[in-house]
Amino acid sequence: MASQTTAQLSATLGLRVEDPAELKFTEDMKESALNRGQRQIAQLLDPMYLTELQNVQASTMNGNPLYYLSFSQIESDSSATILNGAQSIIAVKDGTGWLHKTTLSEQIRLQNTLLAGSSTNKVYYIYDEKIWISNGGTTTDTITVYFLKAPTTMAVGGTAPVINECLYDIMLRFAEAILWRADDELKRAEVAYEEAMEYIDFLNQLAIARRPRGIGTKSQERAKVQG
Repeated sequence: MASQTTAQLSATLGLRVEDPAELKFTEDMKESALNRGQRQIAQLLDPMYLTELQNVQASTMNGNPLYYLSFSQIESDSSATILNGAQSIIAVKDGTGWLHKTTLSEQIRLQNTLLAGSSTNKVYYIYDEKIWISNGGTTTDTITVYFLKAPTTMAVGGTAPVINECLYDIMLRFAEAILWRADDELKRAEVAYEEAMEYIDFLNQLAIARRPRGIGTKSQERAKVQG
């Protein structure tokens, strides 16, 4: 449960932009700025910090002979919007195991019969807002997709923030930058935005440093950690 309501955050934002009486910025303007701030955090921050946005959906594949699962079907089945398209797809599995992610450019390599996708070499790639699947199955297979969803729109007197309360200050700084820019206070907008981005960059670097090292870790990530 959120530690602060949207109304409380709106009041805090009013103080930050020196307008507690709402003489310049209406409740709707502050609510819109907070929602944009929450969305910016979700789009920029490492998924490690976005567990509140994690979602799981099981859906049935489409297509024949090429099997796929469209983003629109996942969103329809789950009543949730995929946050950042392909970047927000965390993992894919079928009824018997996890699928290995490849890329469209790697598909020619998989034409080799020893490497081709099958029930013992389950693979998927993402193209054209679809998850293309080769797992030796059929269109009747149920595929489970793990993804990050877009945060629910906040409303004063209604929907509370979705993101973790530890991120509220960053959200407020983004929202503050939006309102200062609307008031043509460009220098103050720049300061608030840069402060928010400094926090984002710090947290993202911390996430990299905390990732496991060793077998299964990409060498470039190991270099970043050790450096």
